[in-house]
Amino acid sequence: MLGLTYQWSRKLSPVRCGAVLVELPKTALSTVLDLYFNRQPPFGEGKKKAEFPDAFVLEALKTKAGINDESVYVVSADPDYVNACAQNPHLENISSLSRFLDLYNGHAETISQVHATVTKNLKLIETKLQEIVETLQGDMRGLPGQVRIHSVKVVEILDTLVISCDGPTASVEFVCNVTVDASLETVFSEDFQPDFKRVCSAEVVSITLDFKFDPANTDVFEVQTYWAPTILSIAPPSTLR
Repeated sequence: MLGLTYQWSRKLSPVRCGAVLVELPKTALSTVLDLYFNRQPPFGEGKKKAEFPDAFVLEALKTKAGINDESVYVVSADPDYVNACAQNPHLENISSLSRFLDLYNGHAETISQVHATVTKNLKLIETKLQEIVETLQGDMRGLPGQVRIHSVKVVEILDTLVISCDGPTASVEFVCNVTVDASLETVFSEDFQPDFKRVCSAEVVSITLDFKFDPANTDVFEVQTYWAPTILSIAPPSTLR
């Protein structure tokens, strides 16, 4: 089983990431089979045979959890992992790597200055986020067909996660609630002309901004680069499924 360890510099930038071999306990097979037949996490109703690999991963992680009363963070949004971690006081589930990094960085004094800079420049940030979402192309989640986006609007910023803070540059992920006005392709007519249905959809988009900042001056704010998805996946209404 493989796990990841991270070594960080005082500037909060990753300097090394290496794979660590974690041995499975000799009792892993019998433990996993007991979990399976008792329908306990990561298994459940229907027994979920596909969860065997996850079950063995969790058994390996348990060998490291609790040593010196320390916890192991399990980064996953999979409900099976979430339920399994809830059964062990030393397995801490966290939904994404971004949230883990935000949690890690939370103790640093400069992080408060990053948040202060974000607060001071929120209008500029909202404008930049709006510009970015307007460039996204659309697709229909789980279904073939064209999507014509008419407008996208950032309604609110649901969460702000500090990914890193290195010298004069910070990386912050903004989890945005957006509304999308679009036309989704429904069926093809006999002459193969697509038919579109107008829908309004609420979606969540995560965008990371890398920007210059000055811990001593919250007015210093300059976006250098950003990361955003290129595709906005829109959930079609049940009538189109």
